[in-house]
Amino acid sequence: LARELRIWARLQHPNILRLEGYHLDPNMTTAWFISPFLDHGNIKNYLAEVEGTTQLALKLITDSTKGLEYLHSLEPPVCHADIKPENILVTHQVTAVLADFGLAHLVDQHSGLTSNTTGKIRGTIRYMSPELFPFRDEGAKDDEPEEVIHTLSSDIWAFGCVVLEVLTGRIPYPRLRGDPGVLQALTQRRLPADPESLDLPGDYVVTLLKRCWELDPASRPSASE
Repeated sequence: LARELRIWARLQHPNILRLEGYHLDPNMTTAWFISPFLDHGNIKNYLAEVEGTTQLALKLITDSTKGLEYLHSLEPPVCHADIKPENILVTHQVTAVLADFGLAHLVDQHSGLTSNTTGKIRGTIRYMSPELFPFRDEGAKDDEPEEVIHTLSSDIWAFGCVVLEVLTGRIPYPRLRGDPGVLQALTQRRLPADPESLDLPGDYVVTLLKRCWELDPASRPSASE
């Protein structure tokens, strides 16, 4: 909670959910974060409720991109680490804002890695990129933790998954119902969907998804691109 508070408190941008304050219980054992109440809910539910047009969906995606670009442009950059439709909310002014910074971390600009390297998988597996999953060197001992490395590039992969879901209504890996199947697909380096087979509003969106889902993290675009 302390890490989330430190990161969220420094974020000031129209496309980032604002932190108004926090409250600690008298025993200092529980904390509540205070932010504006957005009754439009998340981007996916909002578009379904208002039967949003493709133009509106693209506008909200653009808003989300601006929020992500802001996070990645900070010094040091912030990796959100859990980009998904449920964490993109819609304001009363119909502006999309990124929310939920519980997994967010600062990125070491020299290594490109975040300050959190852990053997435990954290995040929403269906929106995670292949390189996030535990791997083990051949010489590793059984009791050594496997590494899970969150990067700005993994945020970009997840953002591509959001674009897929918002524009088509299809979740990543739509034929796979549970996490085990998705994990297997990721270890086989399969994409969340085939961009060429989707009914998308333009070739530029097909190109965007292909770039976001490059298996080589270094080949993915930056948020500013």
